[in-house]
Amino acid sequence: MTSLEMFDPAGRDCGVPLYLNGYDEASELLRIAGVSSKDPDANRPSFDSGQEVRFAVSADSYIVEAMGFKARL
Repeated sequence: MTSLEMFDPAGRDCGVPLYLNGYDEASELLRIAGVSSKDPDANRPSFDSGQEVRFAVSADSYIVEAMGFKARL
């Protein structure tokens, strides 16, 4: 199972996690958020072994909503 969660700078969630169809779908959403394509690829072994993988991103509310989350104001 692959899920993607987003939190605002105060640590509040931006809605329920998105459940995805694996690595490729998660990577695509991370690219929308501005994560370099090298970052998910570098973490692929951890992802494939079932470990939790985290990325710190900074995105405006438009990007957050484009990813399927609700931006907090």
